[in-house]
Amino acid sequence: MRRLPLRSICFQYLLHLLNNDFLSFLNYKTGLIIFILCCVNAYLPKTEAQSITPKLLRFFIDDLNEIKRLDCIDTSLYTASTSEYGGCEESVMNCFFSEMEVVRHESKIKQCTNNESVNTLLRNAKPYKNASHVMKANCKQCEQYEERNFTEFVENFKILVQHLFKNMS
Repeated sequence: MRRLPLRSICFQYLLHLLNNDFLSFLNYKTGLIIFILCCVNAYLPKTEAQSITPKLLRFFIDDLNEIKRLDCIDTSLYTASTSEYGGCEESVMNCFFSEMEVVRHESKIKQCTNNESVNTLLRNAKPYKNASHVMKANCKQCEQYEERNFTEFVENFKILVQHLFKNMS
């Protein structure tokens, strides 16, 4: 049996209310409970998976191989070196995602072709970026990393993703 998510049930319920008499349905205990749950559900944030899976890391690697081919990006980006990963993978990953937003912005301004891989990577990273990550005391903030060119940035990002993938396997 297929389970319907609560938001889908609420949507179907609201359609039912629009097609029928609103007040008579609320007279029933079940109708009133569903209505209250739907109202509460409207204010609850939609939760998504908060961890990165090996499958997702493979997608990141593929996207980074495509992104590396963008030749229109000439900006400097905060880039963590491989020696700075130790225990700070989450904050480094967040930094790379933040800087990838800069790459997306640059690619739009310069009207780069083949920038869809940047959008895909950021879309796939959304659950991870939205998750709450605790910043460890010994980890640097993004702005504390050295600024490097786009090619080095992508290479170091790819090395981090490969490092995470290797540790998960």
